[in-house]
Amino acid sequence: MTLPGRRRWPDVVVALVYFGLSVVPYWDFWTAGGARIAGKGGDVADEAWFLAWVPYALLHAHNPLVTDWGNYPFGVNGVANTSVPLLGLLGTPVTVAFGAFVTATLFFTLAFPLSALSAYLLLRRWIRWRPAAFAGGLLYGFSPYLVAQGLGHLNLVFVPLPPLIFLVLCHITAPLPPRKLWAWGVVLALLFVAQFFISVEVLASTVIMGGVGLLAAAVCWSSAWRERWKAMGAGVGVGLGG
Repeated sequence: MTLPGRRRWPDVVVALVYFGLSVVPYWDFWTAGGARIAGKGGDVADEAWFLAWVPYALLHAHNPLVTDWGNYPFGVNGVANTSVPLLGLLGTPVTVAFGAFVTATLFFTLAFPLSALSAYLLLRRWIRWRPAAFAGGLLYGFSPYLVAQGLGHLNLVFVPLPPLIFLVLCHITAPLPPRKLWAWGVVLALLFVAQFFISVEVLASTVIMGGVGLLAAAVCWSSAWRERWKAMGAGVGVGLGG
């Protein structure tokens, strides 16, 4: 008999490897004690400013999504910019304690292992051999795309949610009771909302790829699609409605 802890330790090792790899490129920024921002270019500076703006706005009863502190007097729509308001909210304790530069470095560092882990979780649904799932998570979480964005665009590099969205779609397409389908639809809606407040661009790409995947599944497994399309439509509809 295999104990539950014995079954989980390989997953712990996978997580430790992912997190260990992510610290290496940002080590100099961590040792700078908050005096350097993990990135270069105007977008990173804007994102750090918005990371500081969200807790400031909340503490002073301002709208965290809109500000006239930039582009005065017309103001700036934070949702339409690289403002990552959800990350600003989650990083509020760090920002208040150590400043927005540390918060930006934290989220840049976490973006790689969290993205890799979410892809690993998605792949483990289909792949029983852990090394293969580990390689797939590594390819996603440390892909050339993420490495290229790793010092430039926090809103584009923080992508742990798309694999989770696809995982929820996998659950919705499975034969499930209506109550569970609705529950997964609610989870899908929450993930959509969360991704919207991190990056609208990534959300749009995720929706397009999810739609393409569902159409491909309908073509490849037409009989299953005919049996389940109403239930799947209800689950996906709840997610999109959210």
